[in-house]
Order: sequence, then structure tokens, then C-alpha cells
Amino acid sequence: NVTWNLSKNETSEVTENKIAWTSDFAEMYCEKGDASTATNNYYGGNSDKRTSTRFYKNSVLTIASKTGYKITSVVFTATSDSYATALSGSTWTNASAEVNSSTVTVTPTNGTQPMTATIGGTCGFTSVVVYYADNDGGETPEPEQKTLVSIAVESAKTEYTVGDSFVKPTVKATY
Repeated sequence: NVTWNLSKNETSEVTENKIAWTSDFAEMYCEKGDASTATNNYYGGNSDKRTSTRFYKNSVLTIASKTGYKITSVVFTATSDSYATALSGSTWTNASAEVNSSTVTVTPTNGTQPMTATIGGTCGFTSVVVYYADNDGGETPEPEQKTLVSIAVESAKTEYTVGDSFVKPTVKATY
């Protein structure tokens, strides 16, 4: 899983129109859309020492997997039950949302496609956990195994005189 701590500044981009978080497996960003409040108005760890991040009514939240992965669920921890209700009641595309107290669980319809929500009301969060798998639904695949055929040392200097500089040999491996 990927966890973004929204009480700290772990963002990859912050502007008036967009705030984003990225990892090797997934990305999440909120764009201003038709919201009357800028996306950089209230985010964790900013210069005002905020302890959560807010999304505003009519902004657009997008959560997407990176190539080779699919999202199985996303869990938001809200700063209040009413903020959780505002997120779960947003208009979701390619996902559904369920609220339980201050936790919102978002389940994608298709985990390889982006999920979006037009935010239904101001909501604030301290963390987001994205659960993912490889595209086949199993564990992340291991890299392909290769067989070493030969190793050769090329351009190796074998004799030195005091004061000579050491010359690194070139090693060639063939798989």
C-alpha cells in the first residue's frame, strides 16, 4: 500500500489550481475545477503549520494507478465525521464510496482506470492509504531472471610502477 500523510507536506505539486501526491504505484491530485477556493488554501505542513488537507466543494479529486498496477481500494481518514460524509457524498466516476464514522473507503469499478470525484462539500483529511496489486490482481511481479553466460575482464592493467595511477578494469558480463 501507499500512505500519504496529509498532515505533513508530502505533496509533489502545490499551486492555486492543483495539489498532488505521487508514488511509484499511484498518484492523487485535486484540481480547483469550479471551486471558489484555491487548492493551496489549506494543506498539511504548509507555512501556516496545517495539520490536515482540505478539498473544497466543486473541486475535482483524481486517484490513478501507475502503469502495471491496479488500485483495489483507497481509505481516507477525515478530521471529522461530517468531512467524511462530504467526501463519500461526492459525485464519483469509476468508483463508489462508503463512510464509517470518520473513515471513507473508496472502491474502484476498474482499478486500472482513474477514479474521480467532484467534491460535494468542504472536507478535510489527515491520511490516505491506497491499496494496490499488479494488473493480474496478484502480488507485484518479480523481475525476470537471467542466466549469466560469461564474464570477461577487458583493458586491465596488471603491472604498476610507484606513482602510477590505478586504472579500473572494464568488466563485461554476458547474459
